[in-house]
Amino acid sequence: MGGAKNCPETPRQRMIGMMYLVLTAMLALNVSTDILNGFKIVDDSLQNTFKVNDRRAKDIVHQFEGAYANNPAKYEIKYKQAKAIQAQADAVIAMLDSVKREIAIRSDAPIDSIQNGVHLKDVVAKDNREAATIVFGISDDDQYGVTGRRVFYALHDFRDTLITIGSNLFPDRHQEYDEEFHTLIDISSFNKAEFETWQFATFYDQPSGAALAVLSKLQNDVRNAEVKMMLELYNSSDASDMRINKMEALVIPESNNVVQGGKYKAKVILAGVDSTKLPKYFLDDKEISSSNIELPSGALGEHKHTGRLVVQNGELETSYPFHFEYSVNPAAVNVSNTELSVVYRNYENKMHISVPGVAADKIRVNVTGATIKGQGAGKYVLKPNDSANEIGIKVQGEISGSWTNFPEQKFRVKNLPKPDTYISIGDRKIETDVVSKNILRDSKMTINVGYGPDDLLELGYTVTMFDIKMPGHMNSNMSGNKLPASEINYINRLNVGDVVVIYPTRAVTAQGAEIKKGLRPIAITVK
Repeated sequence: MGGAKNCPETPRQRMIGMMYLVLTAMLALNVSTDILNGFKIVDDSLQNTFKVNDRRAKDIVHQFEGAYANNPAKYEIKYKQAKAIQAQADAVIAMLDSVKREIAIRSDAPIDSIQNGVHLKDVVAKDNREAATIVFGISDDDQYGVTGRRVFYALHDFRDTLITIGSNLFPDRHQEYDEEFHTLIDISSFNKAEFETWQFATFYDQPSGAALAVLSKLQNDVRNAEVKMMLELYNSSDASDMRINKMEALVIPESNNVVQGGKYKAKVILAGVDSTKLPKYFLDDKEISSSNIELPSGALGEHKHTGRLVVQNGELETSYPFHFEYSVNPAAVNVSNTELSVVYRNYENKMHISVPGVAADKIRVNVTGATIKGQGAGKYVLKPNDSANEIGIKVQGEISGSWTNFPEQKFRVKNLPKPDTYISIGDRKIETDVVSKNILRDSKMTINVGYGPDDLLELGYTVTMFDIKMPGHMNSNMSGNKLPASEINYINRLNVGDVVVIYPTRAVTAQGAEIKKGLRPIAITVK
């Protein structure tokens, strides 16, 4: 924009040149109306396809329900899998609907027009570039976003469900299912050097029209994938009605591990055997009376046996060989503290106690220096006595009709460690000590006392009183676990780098026990 030497540029010309540059930049930022109208056409088409797939999904479930009612034994497993897929797909689609509704409202769509679903024709500001970014909670500092993370993992989990069910149904088709449902979360189409996350690449700074069309596509993909998998389940149920083309002798053991002093028990069956022609059974070349096998445990180590199952068909005799092996282990007991290697006073320590090869209802447990209560399936809750420094656990197991004593296990008793102080917003636990003023000012922000954001011990405390110190300001004996309005107003005056220190002074457990001493403060630096 500099003029020639013999014709210098006037201030007016320079101003006009600058305005032209600004206009050019503004035009580059705007999205063509034709493109946005194109998104509307695509969205309408996707929603029509979604309605068709929705009806197909309901029809398949209806067919499954009729088949299950007529033949529960045959259809039960796959019918329940189909219902589980339907429930998960409905939940994902409902989540996407909620996100679409929030974006539409932020893009000036009348609320009455989106009560029964969001359509782009009802969205006024289709070129709004902020709505999707705000709703997904995405920022330059957080490419995941709160809502973005929820949507990503909902789609990711649904995809994994389909791949798992399909691969279990037809193991040789695992790769096919992986490729079939991979597009539900397609992370291969954007530049990973520029974008770290799928949600950032897909929705950050995108016009509302484009974002809503993408969400409609995702809903359609979910319903379509649901239909495909439910058809696979239904068709494979009918395909299972097949003629027997192979006969095998099978050994079904109660367990391949036998405790010394016990017995190995198993059953031999012939797959597809004719019940009108019972076979003969031979074990180690000796005929046995039935298919039930019962052997003494014998010496420690591996034990191998062979046998055969003989079927008489007229004058033809057919023999089906079988073999099996099992291990005899020394009598032992497993006692493990499922939370820590020690047990704590004034705390219900969760324990798991089992004896290999012995059912949980055939085990007796006695303790010294503590009380213990069974929770079923080998689970126990143990609470040490206040004065105990060590506890002992003695276990008995019923083996072959008699009770066997196992060596006593001992645990040290310690006081609970001091809990830490942290802040949270709803279910989100803030794990850093450098936070923005927006977090401190959030009405949902609470002050918590516990054993870290990961809750190493399931012993929750509720803060009932605290002090707070900020530069030039101190307030004490505040009730509850939230900052009052006076403190939030003072936070507005803080500068980057200022430190806020919160001192919990009282907290109570769910059982009503109160702590007044030893609570650790938390220092938070404002960024």
